[in-house]
Amino acid sequence: MLSHRVIITAFALFIATLINAQTTNQHVVMRGETFASIANKYGITEQQLKNANSAHSTCYVGLKLTIPAAKEKKSIAATSPAETKQGATTTSQTSNAISSKTYAKENNKAAKKEKRREFWEKFRDALDATSETMLTMSERFYQMGRNAYTYTPNVTVQAPNANLNGVSVQNHSTPSLSQPSAQFNLGIEYLQSQNYSEAAKWFRKAAEQGLAQAQYNLGVCYDNGWGISQNYSEAVKWYRKAAEQGLAEAQCNLGVCYYKGEGVSQNYNEALKWCQKAVEQGYGKASFMVGFIKAKLK
Repeated sequence: MLSHRVIITAFALFIATLINAQTTNQHVVMRGETFASIANKYGITEQQLKNANSAHSTCYVGLKLTIPAAKEKKSIAATSPAETKQGATTTSQTSNAISSKTYAKENNKAAKKEKRREFWEKFRDALDATSETMLTMSERFYQMGRNAYTYTPNVTVQAPNANLNGVSVQNHSTPSLSQPSAQFNLGIEYLQSQNYSEAAKWFRKAAEQGLAQAQYNLGVCYDNGWGISQNYSEAVKWYRKAAEQGLAEAQCNLGVCYYKGEGVSQNYNEALKWCQKAVEQGYGKASFMVGFIKAKLK
């Protein structure tokens, strides 16, 4: 799937080609144009145009033609000793008339060329503005996806099947809290009540015992600065531990860190590797990132 950025770049290159052709001695054939109409436009004969582009027997849209310089017709006045005075006057008048016509024709061509240049400049400016708008929208969509990957306080992450066995937030000393699943679930309760420091504390206890979901959530806390100082390197550390255990959400977030260069050196190949692992597990949000990363690699 091509990103907006790739499509815009290709279109801009096409427009640049047209602009370049319009401002040089070349012409890009547009819809409805023929050899005859193009030759007439540049003040040359159809045969001159065909001779200059002998490699092309037909005229089709997009064809780049070389425009030969128009040859001015020379006026040859026959003079004789008896007609020198009258001939000089006639030649002078004829030359002045030809010069006036040539000047008017060249001035008209220059005016048309200037209008074409102004049109393409305005078109290019409009294209640039449109490109910026589309890229801004793309970045906003990316941020929306990024926020979805890192859980907000109102969202409960995937908890293990084990339950708290009746343990509440107020009852911390229950022996069952030595189990990582119970520690993790207690962290979830604190997260939902927006007590982030306690949530991070219990996620850490479960994470240090190897529970992938807790490792992931601890990474999210470091990533967002929830209850602990924001630290991208620590976030990457815990995302990686959970990702290596096959947790799709962690694989995707690790890929995002590589994509943005947060907590780790920017590496699009590593970003693609981890996001694709998440996609292979059916984690749909990771496919959004895969599109961005592939566009960067092209």
